[in-house]
Amino acid sequence: TIRAVHARLGRESRSVDKQHAVINYESSSDEHKVKDLGSLNGTFVNDVRIQEQMYITLKIDDKLRFGYDILE
Repeated sequence: TIRAVHARLGRESRSVDKQHAVINYESSSDEHKVKDLGSLNGTFVNDVRIQEQMYITLKIDDKLRFGYDILE
């Protein structure tokens, strides 16, 4: 669930690529955005797989998942 800037994701995950996704903060709009980098197992916001190479704006309480690993 997106509530804080800091989160942990296991390094040993088999479902997360080395270059899986990017999360950016845009200070001008005070928004966090996520983009999948063409990962094998996908990046999901609220259990919906996002399109590759397209930024999605995150909202408070959104659930972000990389492959099979949930970021909370």
